[in-house]
Amino acid sequence: MCFNNSAPQPAYYTTVASGAKAALPNATVVSVPGCDNIFCSKNDTFGPAISAASHVGKGGMVVFVGGLNGTFNMAEGEGLDRQSLELPGFQHELMVATHSAAKAAGASFVVVLIGSPVAA
Repeated sequence: MCFNNSAPQPAYYTTVASGAKAALPNATVVSVPGCDNIFCSKNDTFGPAISAASHVGKGGMVVFVGGLNGTFNMAEGEGLDRQSLELPGFQHELMVATHSAAKAAGASFVVVLIGSPVAA
């Protein structure tokens, strides 16, 4: 299935949290958004994500999922380059804050970047 370009489209989508729940049925998987959308234009929504990361505990894992999606990628394409490879908006700040909270709690921290190339 293709839409106006040669990029193949997946038959279905799943979130990282849904995939983790399916792969690890005995684990407790909690998904907490840190930004209100992919543009992450404000940092006053970080509290719940930082709080969740700080309560994971030793032996647990915090997975930060950031990057770009099709909405943001409309700002790039053939002949339309992004001005920066940085994560959009305040995503980098959120990644650093959740990493600090996870580290203080003794939890592991994994970064998953999706979409186009970005600098983390």
